[in-house]
Amino acid sequence: MQLLFTLIYHGYLKDIRLVKAFLDVPLKKFIPDELSSHFKIYTDAPVLFYLNKSNPETLRTISAPHMISIMLQQLLLEEDDDLLILGAKSGYIAALAHKLAPKGKIVILEANQEIADITRVNLERNNLQESISVIVDNPLNGQVDLAPWQKILITGALKQENMLPLLLQLDPSEGVLFAPIGDNLVQNYTQIIRIENEFYGKKHLQVRFTPLITRIELDELTLVTEITEIDSKDFSSG
Repeated sequence: MQLLFTLIYHGYLKDIRLVKAFLDVPLKKFIPDELSSHFKIYTDAPVLFYLNKSNPETLRTISAPHMISIMLQQLLLEEDDDLLILGAKSGYIAALAHKLAPKGKIVILEANQEIADITRVNLERNNLQESISVIVDNPLNGQVDLAPWQKILITGALKQENMLPLLLQLDPSEGVLFAPIGDNLVQNYTQIIRIENEFYGKKHLQVRFTPLITRIELDELTLVTEITEIDSKDFSSG
């Protein structure tokens, strides 16, 4: 509860529906017991949910609560919105989103089979397997067969030249995409709204995310790290 008060006080958490979602969805159920017992999970920092013991450098995290608050609020979710999420994040962000859009379909695209399996187990533990689907595929492809999407959330860094196929899957009636767009070092978390065939973007803050993991990249990567998040105040303007 103290964490939520802190997020509200600093202006990150404004939507009362999301406050209730944080209270209703237990983060602990999306983290293995062996990890939750060794790390503080209810702090405003990314939380580890996957660690390969044979390779301790390989890890995956759930985003920090302030970043999750920004993500979900900037999507402008309504109760019947269909939401596509690129990158599983253990299913926790999708579970929160379901509280905001309980009548819509939510689909997670995850390139890593093991992470997808972990996410499915977490959703079943929380009785969300009927409400949230996990598909193993290259997230850059989106899901054309299920489009249009009222909302699309991208949880890893993506270069602008990879955006068009995803933007074309947005609902032309004010569909919203929220993504960290930029190079591998620094990105702008950007909200894009589609109105007919026009796209209107607004940069919200600078962040540092690792690249979105895609099926193509999996064969080349042995180190899979998730995000390091930084506030815009850590960068000089201009």
